[in-house]
Amino acid sequence: CMTMGSVVIPSSLTFIGEAAFLNCLSLPVENNMRYVGDRYLIGVADKTLSSYSIKDGIKIIGALVFQQCDNLESFTIPASVEKIESRAFERCANLKSVTISASVDTIGRRAFQYCSNLEIVICESDTPQSQPSQQHYKVWTA
Repeated sequence: CMTMGSVVIPSSLTFIGEAAFLNCLSLPVENNMRYVGDRYLIGVADKTLSSYSIKDGIKIIGALVFQQCDNLESFTIPASVEKIESRAFERCANLKSVTISASVDTIGRRAFQYCSNLEIVICESDTPQSQPSQQHYKVWTA
């Protein structure tokens, strides 16, 4: 999909496989983010920034989206997000805190793997389907 310029996803589609659009670098960039349709965040164009803003209505943060965003120190998952796919924040070396909104019902395996400075995860829901796998940080429910 290295040369794919756009994707149209019908509203009737209920499932997109994890990492389905990984490395689709030719898709358009909107405010430093690559989206597929109005529900799926698939990538970050510039991984050197210290903050990112996800547009309203995004339901899924795709696999490896923020991988190695080394300047990212904290992140709040917006209320529209329902799923964080596997390894979404892997190797964010300076990530110290994450707030996961109550709307998130699925956190993929190793979503925060190798985030060696991650100290605090605030999970506003007490019932996500899976919790972040590394436990060198504290997980609190709000």
